[in-house]
Amino acid sequence: MTSTPVPDRSTASPITVRAATVADAGAITEAQTAAWQSAYRGIMPDRYLDGLSKDKAGAAQHHRVHIASPNDPRNFSLVAEYEGAVIGWLAAGPSRDDDRHDTEGEVQAIYVHPDYWRSGAGGALMTAALERLTAGGFTEAVLWVFEENRRARRFYGRFGWRPDGATDIFERGGGQAIEIRYRRPLT
Repeated sequence: MTSTPVPDRSTASPITVRAATVADAGAITEAQTAAWQSAYRGIMPDRYLDGLSKDKAGAAQHHRVHIASPNDPRNFSLVAEYEGAVIGWLAAGPSRDDDRHDTEGEVQAIYVHPDYWRSGAGGALMTAALERLTAGGFTEAVLWVFEENRRARRFYGRFGWRPDGATDIFERGGGQAIEIRYRRPLT
């Protein structure tokens, strides 16, 4: 994806959100890889982040499988588009936590290509996901975020997410980061 200025919301084409398709897997991978490399620099090892670009085919295949055959029928993936190009992705469904309950959903992943941060794409994805989780009968939702990812934590706070006290250690590529769980009611 080439660097593109953030859309001016007063004059630009709107950000649209739709269900992801298998054909979106490559664009989802591009957005996610770029977002990881920008957002997690200084949180995860540089060598690990730089290496994400080397296995985009494997990551795209993972997305194709997840979209085509979710392991739970309540799982869903959404994409945000700007001028017909996929610029962001969100995955959600039932909570995967050990202490979950049947009416607890989870935003499992949300990534917007850094060229489109502050474009409204993340907000559009989050709004659509919260609506879909609510319509699916979930009464509250959780998500996990790196403790050091201040940008994401501010974003989640604007949508009513709050830390609930649970933490975990995320390990990849020889590095570790503390994750904190956020929670919010859906009704």
